[in-house]
Amino acid sequence: MREAGTPIPKIPLTDVPVRMLFISGSPRGRSNSQALVEKAVEGAISLGNVVVEEFKFHGKKMAPCKGCVEYCGKHKKCIQEDDFVALSEAWLRADGLIWAVPTYTFGPPSQVRSWMDRFGEIFYQNMKERGGPLLRFAKPTGIIVQGSSRFGGQELAAQSMLEHVVLMDCVPVSGDMPDADQAAVGRILDKHPAAEFPEVLHAALRMGARVAEMTKLVKLGKLAIAGSLPDVYWYSRTKIGQVERPTQENLAPEEAAYLDILRTEDIRLKVFAINGSPRAPKRSNSQILLDQAKLGALELPGVELSEFSFAQKDIDPCRMCITYCSKHQECCVADDFQEFRGKWLDSDGAIWSVPVYHMGPPSVVRAALDRMSELRFQTSFAHKQPQYPRLLKAVGTIVQGGSRYGGQEITQQFLMQHAMLFQCVPVTADMPEAYLGVAAQVRSRDDLLADEGALHQSRSQGLRVAEMAKIIKAGMLLTQDSLPDEYFPSRTKMGLIERRPII
Repeated sequence: MREAGTPIPKIPLTDVPVRMLFISGSPRGRSNSQALVEKAVEGAISLGNVVVEEFKFHGKKMAPCKGCVEYCGKHKKCIQEDDFVALSEAWLRADGLIWAVPTYTFGPPSQVRSWMDRFGEIFYQNMKERGGPLLRFAKPTGIIVQGSSRFGGQELAAQSMLEHVVLMDCVPVSGDMPDADQAAVGRILDKHPAAEFPEVLHAALRMGARVAEMTKLVKLGKLAIAGSLPDVYWYSRTKIGQVERPTQENLAPEEAAYLDILRTEDIRLKVFAINGSPRAPKRSNSQILLDQAKLGALELPGVELSEFSFAQKDIDPCRMCITYCSKHQECCVADDFQEFRGKWLDSDGAIWSVPVYHMGPPSVVRAALDRMSELRFQTSFAHKQPQYPRLLKAVGTIVQGGSRYGGQEITQQFLMQHAMLFQCVPVTADMPEAYLGVAAQVRSRDDLLADEGALHQSRSQGLRVAEMAKIIKAGMLLTQDSLPDEYFPSRTKMGLIERRPII
């Protein structure tokens, strides 16, 4: 461990060794997905020190899950012997991942879903035996999706893959903006070679580079503060669901050099706690859950909280007066939006706690997000920036509604996609109770206060957001001299890249 008072080392991003797995999810032989994988590999290796492993679904046997949970619960492996094992082993070995899939029936091919079903079930059965939460793989993962028509389900397929990434406690990575906020999505006409669609190939190449950047950041950040991270972050690379903490002995020498080189007090965080309910906080169920999340975040040393409640706030809807915000890089309406935006920009992580209104967050929340999004675009455009700033805030969501299936998951999905749109990192609470975040059913205030599961998960959500924010900030602190400019967003201007020291 680095001693107090000694300078924080500067590590070139290219020096950090990573292993990346590139998966072509097409069952076809000469597939467009494979052509996109090859471009993604090209983008990744441009960062140096990237070991490439590939898996192609073509010619592989990947039977559907039989649901025989008794067998995988007892043996911790699948009863079916096919190529499931080869992909699972490669997946565990990898530090980062890229999936390239075609669109089949508004989603990835069934062979891809078969692997996901089987891997997820074995993983869950291992967790039950350990008696703890699911392990947090935190593997940066990029998604590439192509289809043969202009609106052929590519976005729905990308959404399905994105949900798998979050479900597995991995780190979904945006491509270059504004064209690849959730995935590199493109159209390649059937029976036409991918080479005829250079814009899709370029998006795949850039996705490879972006995932490699994040893979290096996250791996370095985890190793640098390894001693302060719990066991759930240290999965075995050979046994599904098992823990293996890093040591000088079980790491490669080039990895061991980074072990515990930062002290906990080196990483100070600002976490933004947001109550999205328009009701007064004293009457708001969202506030009860948010207060638990705040306690969870404060379990980590060095966390400073800021807070914003949408209750009794004046936030007008976006007027789309783009000339004004392009010229001034400010919204023409002066109201409580400016306070919200300022706290958002100044934070390293954010926790949303919102009620379900009409299968989504309240309209006042949407109004704030609309205005932030347009201001970001117009500011970047006015400054002729080739990229939007990559905010990389760890973002967690807590959602509650009055019925058992009252739109909680749809609202979580909306907020997760918003995080991706702003090139942030969606973070779940402890699995398997919190797949996309925390969801609660609230019939009365007394019922909520007695719901130990929802309260525990909310506290877990706050802690996990703070942990992931520390991992990201640790990686950025060490590599800041070699990161591209877009990793340095302004702390005051929405959408502005402003290179500054990370402290």
